[in-house]
Amino acid sequence: MNNDDAVQRDPSPHGVGRFPERFPGMGDGGPDLLAEVADLRRRIHRLERIMVAIFCLVTATVLVAGAVLPMYTDRDVDTGDQAWSVVSIAGSALSILVGAERPDTDSPGVQALFIAGFLGLNLIIVLLLLVVFPWAVIGRVSRNQVRFARIVVWLGLVGSVVPVLLSLVASGSTDSEAGWGGAVLFVGMAASLVIVLTTVRPRAAGDGAEVADGRWRSAGGGGSTSDGDRR
Repeated sequence: MNNDDAVQRDPSPHGVGRFPERFPGMGDGGPDLLAEVADLRRRIHRLERIMVAIFCLVTATVLVAGAVLPMYTDRDVDTGDQAWSVVSIAGSALSILVGAERPDTDSPGVQALFIAGFLGLNLIIVLLLLVVFPWAVIGRVSRNQVRFARIVVWLGLVGSVVPVLLSLVASGSTDSEAGWGGAVLFVGMAASLVIVLTTVRPRAAGDGAEVADGRWRSAGGGGSTSDGDRR
């Protein structure tokens, strides 16, 4: 039996499916190669997290811009033009709740729905910026966190349709002018959905990638068992 056959053969009954401490023909240089592979894996993971963080930052900027840009502008000769955005409508809704304003134009039911909708949309934007995007940068979170993130982003995407509709209605009216706030916000919500579906994933015990990475580190750090010790 030559030396190559002796190196390639694994006499351990548990050898099937295990990471070898030495590659065939590598001799004692195997652990060094495994350490380099483990370091490369860590570098790739770090680069991936940086790219996700940049994407989240750009998406957050789009969401904030969509929230503050006017959805439409009311034209009034007497009182002047009044621009309405998601943030300004939420602020007006809060003033109504505390009693600073008492509009007489809408019925109580429509008014309550309008207030709840825009306050909820602002809350969703805050949750995306402060909670969901940091989870996306982390990458793997609990299953409950994944479920929560998906619920938030889907509600935000559906809710962002309302500002778009208001802009479309304003574009066909002679008393108002459409703005870009609704469209920009919808784009930000769509990008947020992509982030959540592709980067926020459940963390599972014994995940294959984590186990493999641990084995690479163990082999590279000298913590593996030699063929002679197994025998």
